[in-house]
Amino acid sequence: MAKPTIDVMDPVASDEFAEAFARGGPTGGDVSVLPAASLSQMADIWGTATTARKVEVARDESKVLQKITAYAAAAGEHWFYRWPVKNRRKGTTDIVEGISIKGANAISRLFGNDSIDVRVIDAGRTFLIYAKFSDLETGYSLVRPFQQDKGGAKLGGDDDARRLDMALQIGVSKAIRNVINNALETFCTFGLEMAKSNLVGRVGKDLPRYRARLAQKFSDMGIDIKRVEATAGRPMADWLAPDVARIIAEVRAVDDGMASAEDTWPVAAPPEPRRGDAVSDAELHPHTEPDESVADSAQSRPPQTPPENGTSDRPADPAPVEAPNWRVPDDTMGQANIIRVLGELLELARSPADVDAIQNQNAERLAKITGLPKANLESAFKAKRDGFGT
Repeated sequence: MAKPTIDVMDPVASDEFAEAFARGGPTGGDVSVLPAASLSQMADIWGTATTARKVEVARDESKVLQKITAYAAAAGEHWFYRWPVKNRRKGTTDIVEGISIKGANAISRLFGNDSIDVRVIDAGRTFLIYAKFSDLETGYSLVRPFQQDKGGAKLGGDDDARRLDMALQIGVSKAIRNVINNALETFCTFGLEMAKSNLVGRVGKDLPRYRARLAQKFSDMGIDIKRVEATAGRPMADWLAPDVARIIAEVRAVDDGMASAEDTWPVAAPPEPRRGDAVSDAELHPHTEPDESVADSAQSRPPQTPPENGTSDRPADPAPVEAPNWRVPDDTMGQANIIRVLGELLELARSPADVDAIQNQNAERLAKITGLPKANLESAFKAKRDGFGT
């Protein structure tokens, strides 16, 4: 299983931010937070810059790391999330681990001599939230924006005012988390790793009980345990402490609304049939080579005398075998999967005629593949033909 990405920027928040800007929308709304501001006004939202200050108790970073270690041991899964994120460029789903808002707030407090400030601007259908981190000792400051859709909250029931308030609170929490995560990247990554390792150690001391608790949790959520087992790569009875710790973090991400159960534990699609398993090479290529044992026995048999009634007792010729089916299954979806199946078919080809059949029977699919993938496929077809000496 690939190692999860540890990202200092919440990728879900980043995607939401980009999508909200792309949508645009009219200004003005039903909540008055701050008046809509021009870019020049937003640049001056915090006034003067933060400058270094002399403090009575200076920060000792070695002690900060010691405190983070101790608190992370107690916090465990409360300090980090694990959730799937769709990679739109690659068309895949990546697993990302990140520190939670509780972990970020705790690390900021343990770091000390800093401040977090948040400003909210009503941008019509969204809230523009600016979070600022300031290190009072060094004068370093960082501002990160975040855009929260007013209709993005799932909590609050049918109470519109309540859901609007929840949307704002969620957006503020994400903005604070992001700015702390970026300003204190080293400390947040250290806290995340400590929380993970301590959770694994805790689970390992009582593994059967944690497995049983997860089984009950998924039953309460209405999630088929087989979906979770497929994602974990092994049955629940074989889950080890690291597996259980990862799944606990995934459950927390779903409970807190950071991810959906469908994306985290997708329903497995039925396996695609593999031609190599269902059809033998002899069935795919009938009569390509004579059977020597049959030929020898036919030569050693005496010629048969036709019966007196004029009919022959020679066995009837076998029914003709249908040509092999070289078509990519219709339920194969996605360009990457189609290219993979075409490669498997090419490996089964035993003659230039087979290669031609693969191209002809999949002409419609091949026509939709363009660019570099198309060039690679054409090279593969050519190389296969050249291998036959044609």
